[in-house]
Amino acid sequence: MVLRNSLLLAPLNNLNSEEFRNNYYNLELPEQEFFLKKILNDKYSPIFLNYINKNNLQDIFIDQELTSLKEQSKRFQVQSLEIVKELIYINKLFKKNSLNPIYLKGSALMNEYSDISLRPAVDIDIFFEGEEVFNAYKILYENLYNEPGLIYRSKKELKEYIKNNHHLPPLYGESNIMIEIHCRITREVDFKDCPLSQQVVKNKRSVNFYGSNINIPSIEDIIVHQLIHFSLNSRFNNLLRIFSDIRQLEKNYIIDWKKIYNKNKDEKIRKALSLSLEILNYHFTLTNRFIDLKNHYGSYFPENEVVLEAYNKTFDLKKRKMNEELLYKLGKENVFRDFLKIIFSRKIFLSAEEIISEYNISKPNYSKVIYFRILSFFSRFANFWPLIINLFLKKGTVFQDFKSIKRVEDWLN
Repeated sequence: MVLRNSLLLAPLNNLNSEEFRNNYYNLELPEQEFFLKKILNDKYSPIFLNYINKNNLQDIFIDQELTSLKEQSKRFQVQSLEIVKELIYINKLFKKNSLNPIYLKGSALMNEYSDISLRPAVDIDIFFEGEEVFNAYKILYENLYNEPGLIYRSKKELKEYIKNNHHLPPLYGESNIMIEIHCRITREVDFKDCPLSQQVVKNKRSVNFYGSNINIPSIEDIIVHQLIHFSLNSRFNNLLRIFSDIRQLEKNYIIDWKKIYNKNKDEKIRKALSLSLEILNYHFTLTNRFIDLKNHYGSYFPENEVVLEAYNKTFDLKKRKMNEELLYKLGKENVFRDFLKIIFSRKIFLSAEEIISEYNISKPNYSKVIYFRILSFFSRFANFWPLIINLFLKKGTVFQDFKSIKRVEDWLN
């Protein structure tokens, strides 16, 4: 398993073709099959296919595997071009209405790669400060961007929505590129007051994005956001691209990691950064002066048991049947009454808007919403209650999942 995982990072470690070939042949067939599934699942195909072509390794993969990699890579290339076009268009809309968007994540990283196709992006993430977030939603809606089901939410409804989300409901235009308008950088479940939003605004910079000037975070803030998204927002799931992003930034700039830690003094932020860096540097030194950083900020780095739990999740394909945040909260409860309170507060029963969104109902009406609400209730009841009972009784795979999550969550919190 460790060998398989290290080979997944071969493009970043510049592993020579002979060594890769020999090690790949040493993998058991199930591990070889997992290898390709992981690449496709984590949207890592452009990076890996580029490595295969450069090192003439096509012969060790069967035609079907190469075809899958090529098809996904081509799809991302086309999508990246669509995102560039879409971003330039909406940026003009926002600027015309005196708004100040700051583009995050993939959009902020595209310029860092020599070839746009090497950095897959599937959506456009934008941060707005304060009331601008609601104006941005309205402007997009007025220009034919909609939620699934053609919902339009009032400002009051949007304020209610962001009580439990760090972004507004996603919107889609004709291109079907998802646009996510962020009202904060971190999630409220992790921080009551976002410790990163203000510094992203303060340190933003203007760059030339394929002929159009756009605002993106500073290099340090991009790094922090990527690592926090990896450890806190995604909980180490399906993000092999983070290795490539940080490697690319290390290649393009001299990164002062101590400066990053000094600027981000929040304990949980530092712990999340440290755990992310432990994973990135697990197989080889990906970031400069990692050992020095670890020695200097040792109290923010976790014990090996926590690192292994996060590492195993990073290189896994396991899909849990229950949301991890909900699983963690439920697993800690010993009183059944409180157990049920958490279940119902987490909206096991969906609202009308959530039903429309989940089932992608076009032209929603009362009858359709009632029908799908009943369908949702029985579906969720069938899926959740056996898990919930086992979790309360502390048995089964769901309880093992909880124990695994608990090690990392307890340390972070």
